Amino acid sequence: MVLEQVPGQDAAMTFLRGAAERPHHAYVFAGPEGSGKSLAARAFAASLLCANGGCGECRDCRLALRDQHPNEFVVEPEGRDIHVDTVRDEVWHPAYLTAPEPGRKVFLIREADRLVPGRRRHAAEGLGGAAGRRRLPPAVGSGARAARRRSGAGATS
Repeated sequence: MVLEQVPGQDAAMTFLRGAAERPHHAYVFAGPEGSGKSLAARAFAASLLCANGGCGECRDCRLALRDQHPNEFVVEPEGRDIHVDTVRDEVWHPAYLTAPEPGRKVFLIREADRLVPGRRRHAAEGLGGAAGRRRLPPAVGSGARAARRRSGAGATS
């Protein structure tokens, strides 16, 4: 299973295994640099997109682990910030569309703390408002669960 392959984060991976069975609409991966946040987020995405819960062997897992699954939408900072227009174009609009492949959609916003200052609340309200107006996939909405990462040997970001 892909979540078992994240080194040095047993407590966080136990939490995420349970979360993958009944996912909440959003998760925050927080921890020090090099603690394995990116690896954990990819593994969690794979476990959400895989029909077998993150087997690590199937096409869905292989694509998700490389951030290349058609139902996985990855938002990266543009320069130093993530602009509201980027969130609107790369999260809000795809959230309303049918998934490219059967199954759920997963949205990864890397370095979400880099949303344009002063507009973070607007972005969160927009996502929460969209979730309130229409039935959106569990990955979109306001509020989040936190998967805290601790620093430790063997973990990489």
